[in-house]
Amino acid sequence: MYLTNIREYRSTRITFYCLFISGNYPVLLYVLWAIKEILMKLFIAPLLLLPFLVTSQISVSNTAPYDSEQYLVEDILLGNGVSASNITFSGEPTQIGFFNGISSNIGLDSGVVMYTADIATIVPGGTGTDDFSTPASQTDSDLITVAQSVTSNPSANQITETHDLADLNFDFQVVGDTVEFEFVFASDEYLTYVNTQYNDVFSFFLSGPGISGPYSSPAGFPNGAVNVALIPNTTDPITISSVHPGLNSQYYIDNPANTTVSLNGFTTVVKVKYPVECGENYHFRFAIADCGDGALASAVFLKAGSLGSEGIGVSSFANFAGVQGGNIIGEACGQAGFVFSSSNVNEADTIRFTISGNAEMYDDYLSFPDSIILPVGVASDTIWVTILQDFLFEDIDTLQITLLGNLGCNTATLYIQSIDQLNAALTVDSINICPPETGQLVAEISGGWQPYYVSWNNNGGLGDTVLVSPDITTFYNANVVDACGSVRTLETSEVWVQCPVAIANVFTPNGDGVNDLYTAVNLDDYPHPTITIYNRWGKIVYYMEDYQNDWNGTHYKSGDDLKEGVYYIVVSPNSPKYEYTEHEDTAIQRTISGYLQLMR
Repeated sequence: MYLTNIREYRSTRITFYCLFISGNYPVLLYVLWAIKEILMKLFIAPLLLLPFLVTSQISVSNTAPYDSEQYLVEDILLGNGVSASNITFSGEPTQIGFFNGISSNIGLDSGVVMYTADIATIVPGGTGTDDFSTPASQTDSDLITVAQSVTSNPSANQITETHDLADLNFDFQVVGDTVEFEFVFASDEYLTYVNTQYNDVFSFFLSGPGISGPYSSPAGFPNGAVNVALIPNTTDPITISSVHPGLNSQYYIDNPANTTVSLNGFTTVVKVKYPVECGENYHFRFAIADCGDGALASAVFLKAGSLGSEGIGVSSFANFAGVQGGNIIGEACGQAGFVFSSSNVNEADTIRFTISGNAEMYDDYLSFPDSIILPVGVASDTIWVTILQDFLFEDIDTLQITLLGNLGCNTATLYIQSIDQLNAALTVDSINICPPETGQLVAEISGGWQPYYVSWNNNGGLGDTVLVSPDITTFYNANVVDACGSVRTLETSEVWVQCPVAIANVFTPNGDGVNDLYTAVNLDDYPHPTITIYNRWGKIVYYMEDYQNDWNGTHYKSGDDLKEGVYYIVVSPNSPKYEYTEHEDTAIQRTISGYLQLMR
């Protein structure tokens, strides 16, 4: 890949000339050596390695399931003793995927690859995009800072932009007191662009408890981040200008023939091991980018199953009121338990522990064993804990597990939240409406755990307060369900559809077919009304229980027509609902009276 574009050709000529006229002969000799390597690559090496071109090379894939960053992290990268969450990737989808390196010389059998180009071009003869033009350039300040920190590169301060960024992020927890993984960095910038502004850069930024660093960190990790992609036993970042034949050569492998992988050079396998606090939440940012321009890509290969932590650990978990994660569980609400993990799956582990805390067995939780066995090949297992409800509203109870003889995450705690019994009732047992009025039904709810879900029958709707407008008298009740699944059914509320009774003040029973029968307005809304009619001397001339709007102006006993004149009428709707609230006396509230003019 040397001298294959204008950038390479021009820069090589200029560099050679400047070194010659300046008398910098040691560096000149280095350039001559690089030219020799180029010639070997172009003319001799391909001939020597031709028999291996077909069968001995790396293979890559970013098709399903390797097109999912979650799968690549959880199922490929992670080893024992580590769990990951909130996994995201930014960059072109073709910049990340799976690699099989068994038939290559990179030193890793398989894993996750991140590339500043289409990963298809890593394979010799592969077709893909060498450069992504959108966006044309980026300014990743953290990566630029790392690139500029390489003191061996006289052009470091000229690195002011990045290209083709591939950026993998995730949170993680470990069971031990360290996190570790293995990787290889490779680049097509070798060796021509060593100590230039084209110093492609990558970093592994780590942030979390106990870490304070100069690089940015995501929300929730306020103390910055450190770069752990360093030359072993140093604080120097790994780049093409810090690892090459002239500097830290023990970590460099030249690959001029490009027979197994289409990259000019790469590092030996580098192992990262960094101290962390077990059980705490940390964040990794794996980032790689081109510097100066988007030509000549660089890659980082992450060994499959190498991101791990040594030890035996325990952690608590809860699914409380539909919210997963955390270690708080409500009484008789959701699921909770303890997860036991081991980084050594080659041996069976019997994990013993003590149980403590102020939660009381059989009052707050059901008993469970004080040990668990992880068979060979099993990295983790769970003890589920049944949390009971004691209906005592008290301070939060604790249930704690402490492992015996363990140096990893040896303590985990569940916090048990008291929950009162769910209660619900209607504010009124019945109401009266006259269409088009609406009636309001209100459910008073207490206890349980919010949010509440309230559903009413007969199309009453949803919510603790609803407006109803039935056409006929209707019964309503509601079911209340809280976030823990507790259910209460409210008592029935009756919505009476009854308009007020109005006394008709003129009655003409003359046989003309008009107003011949006495009809009180809205009286038919009431069951079994009673009507009583008095003459001017206070004598009853008509009386009828369960009146049907059928009086024709005759005496109720004799059947004789009553004379014209003014009569006094009293109507008792006999309804348990309609109230004439202007009267204090209950009997009067249930009646209405007025004067009736009988005319023939």
